[in-house]
Amino acid sequence: MNPVPPPEPALWGDPGEWSRRARRLGPLRYSDLGPRPPAPPAPTDELAGWLVDAADRWWDAAGRPDPFTLVVESADDGSLARRVLQLGPACLEALRYVLVHPQPAPPAMAGLLPLEEPVFLFPVGQAEDPDEGAQQATGVGPLVTCLHRPPAVAGDGAYVAIATVGRLPFDLVEYGPGGWSEIRLAARADHRDGLVEVASRLDPSAAPRIPGRPAPGRYAVLTGAEEWLRDALGSELRGVLAVVDDWTVESRPVAAVTGPPLALDQLARVRRPHPGGPQPVAGSLAAVTWALNTVG
Repeated sequence: MNPVPPPEPALWGDPGEWSRRARRLGPLRYSDLGPRPPAPPAPTDELAGWLVDAADRWWDAAGRPDPFTLVVESADDGSLARRVLQLGPACLEALRYVLVHPQPAPPAMAGLLPLEEPVFLFPVGQAEDPDEGAQQATGVGPLVTCLHRPPAVAGDGAYVAIATVGRLPFDLVEYGPGGWSEIRLAARADHRDGLVEVASRLDPSAAPRIPGRPAPGRYAVLTGAEEWLRDALGSELRGVLAVVDDWTVESRPVAAVTGPPLALDQLARVRRPHPGGPQPVAGSLAAVTWALNTVG
């Protein structure tokens, strides 16, 4: 392994712990650092308005079902969800709003939203005909709860991830005249805390699957995002999966490894999204959507 010219990388987490781990295990992959710390989405009217319009559009397309489950995965402290409810989507009475937070719900969330216990989110009424089984109560929304993981909920709805998928672990590779190298993180030779980048030449058979003809430079390989997408597409919900994040259509060399955009060409290998490419949402955020348990 040969040292790579760029300076000491920025790390998330405890530099001392990463140094000890690299000395014990050898040079680490970038994905070994895990996900970057969550960042709450700014609860702007533009973002909240997009979510309201999108939820109503998906609800209409599904035939206005009741209940309609909107699963929103983000680091929202409740401010965005509260603004969405204040704007009053047309599907409000049918709405089951599930916040999926990457960490335990902030204590302030309970003061911002009328949170329900998850078990009460889908109240069940007794069918008139016992042979028909239980029926969902209708017209009782909005009901709101917060979970640490996406719920295993069937029925009509949508799964929206806001500024979370782009923060998942990725690996870093570099393309140059000699082919592909993987960039890893080694312990410092002077035994100080922190890591230094080293390059390990990749055998052509292990070259990353970067679509198209790569230009010289460094590329983020979206290992965590691809795994997340496979899991999310297995949701039992029937409707739409939307990823709202920083997007690029084609994999391109990254300038800063602390925040590479999601590359649509890499995630499309998991499953092709709806046509049209990333659609602007708010600021630098754009949405790409996939079908969940529906045709098309």
